[in-house]
Amino acid sequence: MIKALGMISTNYRLDQSERLAENRPISATPFGGRYRLVDFPLSNLVNAGILTVGVILPYNMRPLMDHISAGKSWNLDRHSGGLFILPAVTPSLKPRLQKFCAQDFLSNIEFLTTEDAEIVVIADANHVANVDLAEVISFHERSGCRVTMVYQNDMLVHPYSEARLRMDEAGRILEIRRPPEEGVSELRSTFADIFVFDRSLLVEMLTTATNPEFRDLTDLVQANLSGLDVCGYEFTGYMREIFTVNDYHAISMELLRPQVKEEIFEGPNKIITKIKDSPPTKFRDHGEVRCAMISSGCLVDGKVESSIIFRNVILKRGSVVKNSVLMQRCVVGENCVLENVVLDKGIHVPENTVLRGQGATPIYVPKGTRL
Repeated sequence: MIKALGMISTNYRLDQSERLAENRPISATPFGGRYRLVDFPLSNLVNAGILTVGVILPYNMRPLMDHISAGKSWNLDRHSGGLFILPAVTPSLKPRLQKFCAQDFLSNIEFLTTEDAEIVVIADANHVANVDLAEVISFHERSGCRVTMVYQNDMLVHPYSEARLRMDEAGRILEIRRPPEEGVSELRSTFADIFVFDRSLLVEMLTTATNPEFRDLTDLVQANLSGLDVCGYEFTGYMREIFTVNDYHAISMELLRPQVKEEIFEGPNKIITKIKDSPPTKFRDHGEVRCAMISSGCLVDGKVESSIIFRNVILKRGSVVKNSVLMQRCVVGENCVLENVVLDKGIHVPENTVLRGQGATPIYVPKGTRL
């Protein structure tokens, strides 16, 4: 396999993410009981053998920096290569969603030019997917294309944010359309926000781009389609994108399906996260659990059904938690009922409290809220 660099773009603000990302970048959002969303692209890159990875930081970088640190959990605290923290120089509030703002990459051109890698793999940080990037890189090498864009057919997406692709029978991309362009909804192939670039081409595109602060890498590829071989790689596995609280709750609930959990977390390529040592969860006499994911360090003396419980959560006697997500260090008092609820970190629910959301519109309680 040819030598590759990895880059993860996290410097974008999703207005649609509401309060879910009010105090953190979307990339640092806790997910699945013990992970953060950035763990998915970071693990996918490392599992493909890419051991030089640059992370373009968001404006509110502290939660992300606290999680990834020097990259030790991903074996990226290395003398050669390793994890590089790359500053972003563009504002996070942009006229439209720009996940891959060209100026952010141009300002870190030294990272792209000091290594001798032949290709650069670029991903965002709010997709949930276990992608075999080694196979994507191999496909890119075999195809002879200078850019490969990973896509998924009939993907469950938000139409306001995603680029759609039109390809010929050989898999060459002929057209890229983005909302609100006419005819976008007619194209079923959705860009999954993963690029593979020939490094020399990427450097050339960035250094010759006009107004890079207002242009996305997708725009640069689109502008050069007539003179480039750009290929599409179809990803057929499980992939979801988190924008809103509703997305977060629905996709979290999908993890309780055995086939989804197995594909995401139990395949040969593991999703890696920051290691935290906690004691085993303790179930007391009145603790009952049905179809749930419960992390270490919890104390369960109530009923949990179809829910995801993060580390160090306390559920007291007589309480019921159903179809909900409770993040780290939440405490649920006695005789409470939580249904279709997302509690952010450290929420204390007083005894006898009832919180019931609708299935499609869960109740979200932000970090720092006093109930």
